[in-house]
Amino acid sequence: MKSILVCSFLVVTLNSFAQDVKVLGAMKNVMWKGELQGNIWLDTLSNKINLCALGPVENLKGEITIIDGISYKASVINDSVVVEKTFDIKAPFLGYANVNKWNEIKLNKKIKNLEELETLLNSQKYSEPFFFKIECEVLSAKYHIMNLPDNVTVTSPEVAHS
Repeated sequence: MKSILVCSFLVVTLNSFAQDVKVLGAMKNVMWKGELQGNIWLDTLSNKINLCALGPVENLKGEITIIDGISYKASVINDSVVVEKTFDIKAPFLGYANVNKWNEIKLNKKIKNLEELETLLNSQKYSEPFFFKIECEVLSAKYHIMNLPDNVTVTSPEVAHS
């Protein structure tokens, strides 16, 4: 099933101006060089007002999502997903921006798969990277949380996602 998210209604909010998305660290260093250590401590990000960010937890032991200044760490503990609110996390790389205003787009059709979501986002014709958030009633979803086993040497994206 290629569906990432099936919503009964959907509101997509996009930034309405250039966000100045910043990237700390580099995914290629994690995926190809195995540099899994945390280079960025989220608590050191000075302006947390309207902050949005995405990245993995150090050692690929979870995922970081920051939405509207609230930081969530998702991890797998004893085969269960645990989500906690915290800025006390390190990441090997992180993309972030302070989004002061969102541009809301209401849709009159369901987004059924990743391709439809990409088509919608590409239709916005932004020339620079941007953050978006989706507000909807979720009927079903698949999600991804990194949980690299201990003592694995990462040499490729396939190994990192093992």
